[in-house]
Amino acid sequence: MQGNPMELTVTVDLPLGQVMPAGPLNRLLRGQGFVLHYDVYAVPRPGDAPPWHSGNLANVYLLRGGAESDAQDGADTIRLVYPLPWLFSDHVDAFADLVDGLSTALDRTPLFDGAPYTRAGFIAACDDHVTWLLTEWGEEPGSAGLHEIGENIRKQDYARRSMWAAHGREPPES
Repeated sequence: MQGNPMELTVTVDLPLGQVMPAGPLNRLLRGQGFVLHYDVYAVPRPGDAPPWHSGNLANVYLLRGGAESDAQDGADTIRLVYPLPWLFSDHVDAFADLVDGLSTALDRTPLFDGAPYTRAGFIAACDDHVTWLLTEWGEEPGSAGLHEIGENIRKQDYARRSMWAAHGREPPES
């Protein structure tokens, strides 16, 4: 793992087996606590948190034929993305509960890292990412320090790209 630690996410896909039309999909997702914002869904983070935390427990992407689709288009896959660095670690279990509840409601098997999802495997992977953040960056997920590190990396990257652009060139990959 390299780069900006704030870009670290953990993804679970839930293939539906066929395209689910927008109406039934909306009813199902709303029943599981999902909220529709214009044309994309999210699952709000429970409880109060510092202002730099994600407002979402899960960012939700609907896919149709492998490409992102809007809520009104229906979907054949629901992608749930856990914003690991933006939340304290105790939210991992709530995300796993969300995956378990949705997969039970749909009677479908989620995929994690291309293999059938298991709660234990997902939590172990998140724990590995947390260990990396603590070891590499000295910060826990959701901490103000990790947020500052991520912002500084983002600003440095922007300055580097701007410098190269001023000379009409693309920066080399770092």
